[in-house]
Amino acid sequence: MKTLFITLGIILFFVLISGNSTSAQQFNANLAAKLQQTLDAQLAAFPDTKGVSASVYYPGQGIWKGTSGVSYAGHPITSDMEFAIASNTKLFTAVAIMKLVESNKLSLNDQLHKWLPKYANVDSSITIRQLLNHKSGVADVFNAASMAFIDANPAHVFTIAEVMAWVGPKLFKPGAGFSYSNTNYILAGMVAESASGIEIHKIIRDSILIPLQLDSTFYDGKETVLGTIAHPWEKKVDVFNISRTALNTLGTSCGAMFSTAGEMAQWYQALMSGQVVNANSLKEITTFLSPGNYGFGFSTSKLFGRTVWGHGGTNTGYNSRMFYDPEMKTTLCGLSNSNPSVIDGAILGVMYKALVDALPATAGVISGSATVCQGQNSVTYTVPVITKASSYVWTLPNGASGISVTNSITVNYGASAQSGAITVCGSNSYGNGAPATLPIIVNQVPTVVITGATEVAINALKQYSIQQIQGTITWIISGGIIKSGQGTSQISVAWGGAGTGSISASILLPSGCTAAKTIDVTIFEAATGATLAVWYDASHIIGAVNGQTLPFTAPFTESHPSWQDISGNERGAYMMAGNQPLIPTYYNQGANTVNELPAVRFDQINDVLIVNNSAAVNAGSTKTLFSVFKTGSDITADQVIFESGGGAPTQSGFNIYIHKGDIGFGVWNGNKSIWIHKTCSANTSFLTQLVYDGNAGILRVSVNNATATATGVPATLQQGTQFNGLGASIQGTRLRMGYSNATLAFPFGGSIAEVMLYNTVSSAIRSQTFSYLNAKYGFSLGTNQLLKTARTKNHNAITK
Repeated sequence: MKTLFITLGIILFFVLISGNSTSAQQFNANLAAKLQQTLDAQLAAFPDTKGVSASVYYPGQGIWKGTSGVSYAGHPITSDMEFAIASNTKLFTAVAIMKLVESNKLSLNDQLHKWLPKYANVDSSITIRQLLNHKSGVADVFNAASMAFIDANPAHVFTIAEVMAWVGPKLFKPGAGFSYSNTNYILAGMVAESASGIEIHKIIRDSILIPLQLDSTFYDGKETVLGTIAHPWEKKVDVFNISRTALNTLGTSCGAMFSTAGEMAQWYQALMSGQVVNANSLKEITTFLSPGNYGFGFSTSKLFGRTVWGHGGTNTGYNSRMFYDPEMKTTLCGLSNSNPSVIDGAILGVMYKALVDALPATAGVISGSATVCQGQNSVTYTVPVITKASSYVWTLPNGASGISVTNSITVNYGASAQSGAITVCGSNSYGNGAPATLPIIVNQVPTVVITGATEVAINALKQYSIQQIQGTITWIISGGIIKSGQGTSQISVAWGGAGTGSISASILLPSGCTAAKTIDVTIFEAATGATLAVWYDASHIIGAVNGQTLPFTAPFTESHPSWQDISGNERGAYMMAGNQPLIPTYYNQGANTVNELPAVRFDQINDVLIVNNSAAVNAGSTKTLFSVFKTGSDITADQVIFESGGGAPTQSGFNIYIHKGDIGFGVWNGNKSIWIHKTCSANTSFLTQLVYDGNAGILRVSVNNATATATGVPATLQQGTQFNGLGASIQGTRLRMGYSNATLAFPFGGSIAEVMLYNTVSSAIRSQTFSYLNAKYGFSLGTNQLLKTARTKNHNAITK
């Protein structure tokens, strides 16, 4: 006579905290050896237990699988052998029900009459929830009479009606007590089939076994055996050849499944890590009610002073035990091919204790700030000393950095750090202990961008701004003062004397964090007025440094005045008609300046500045002319910026002018002229250098650092008696479009800031002047359009 035992047990399952695949992890060799040693020793101490297949899932290490003993003589237990898991089937059934709840096929509060016909001794008002937590009051179908029938008829196939006929009188009203009953999970399987139209074994396979690739787990009595079954031993007798049909067609969804130890650990790891059901369903499954301390498919108890969840299972020739430690998030599985068996305590329980004793203790509470800011540094966290830890392992949120192997760590949160968690665990030769976790909120701190000039002239008034950021804004200035806007996103700053300064914007955010930015500002000493002076025969320039006044050595061949010094004394400047003073307007701020430095504005009507002609200016074989100017809004009309010579077509000179949207540069002598021109644009500042080298026959031009060269220029220029004009042609001149003898012609409509003239070719010294002007006026080098092709014009013919 074969006896069936299906008893309540305890499950303890350990969950992978990160949800990563267990196959990619390496189990600690020392811990694996200790577990195997313990398994072998305990099985040897209890020889009535024929064989055991065990597994342990431990976070960060994966799954260990160990075996000991035999299936039958000459055939040792192997890790791929399958064992009846008996009542550990119940968790599969409970999860199948929760999958149907998640898909709105049924509700835990549904009563049986909604899904099942009326059965004797079964109250139709019982809810599905009461079935799963054994609070229905339904008697257990496995009783003395049913077990006697199975013993006598092991190959019988039970129908549902036959199964329900074995149910005895109810024990109490639904919800009024607790009584473990296999009938509850048989009824739960019947409800699942009614609600879905699919048999319970198919629901379990499709929703659990296939997605998790549990290929060696099957539902006996409905599915084909998938591998090698360990021989069952009932009371020391091998009962492998006795049919299991009656046993498992009666037990169905309460205890008919087979599996391997490795797949059972894999199953629990997936379930507890949230890979199988959603968080609400997992909460329902793990809500343990008193009396009974039962959830859905397993219960909770104390083992060696620790809380464990678990379940056991017993039937003919088999015993199974599952332990799950929710603090360590670890699973232990023991499957035995013997009944009775000491798999519960003497084997798996002792293995669990060996595991707990070997590993570092669970980490205590982490102390330290749980709310930080991006960019916050030197935040210290500590954890109490961990028993059995020889080292500590810390993990930090993304974007945070810090290294420590002790129970304290200092963390720097980078500018892109994200919210997450800090974890710490103890470590020793057996692996890492269970971690402590501190959730970290990292408040975002926006990157502040200050917009405004970083190179300014002394006493300049400048605007600075930041993007719109919610919070309290504070500006701090060195080297100047805030004129307006403090507390807003835009300020006006009056800069002081030459040197270095800085501007800082700090925003106290609603989160309590601070966003800040500082930029350095260079304050240059600018010219006090426009340098409109003619210099000739200057042999060199000394000390061309930003912000430094340029002293010139100018051995003039004759006394010659500057154009003017803009001081109001009208020296050297007069209007052609009647020699009446007419000084163009001087500006030191606003749109008429050149890159915000002082300039003289010409009105394109009658403003002109002149200087008497001399051999030093107009005659000779070499010359260099520097000029800084800004065009006006009209660049279509012909306009002269600078011209020399030109009283008659046979005389000589050189020019800078505007013609049909181009800036032209030319040198001419009698009937021969060379021109280079560049595309012009309105209201634009230009830094130009014109070099005439008659000895080499070359004309070179640089405009905002773009260069061009023309050959075939006159060898020398004649000395004329004409004036030099600034802002207009004085007594006639030759341009690319031909010779003009008009007086006060082609007036300029822009501003002129600098004119420097030398009667030598450009050299390193002259290039130093060009670099100085670049720095003074802030021109960007190398970013302008290329010059157009040079043009040659003979006599009065126009070539373009």
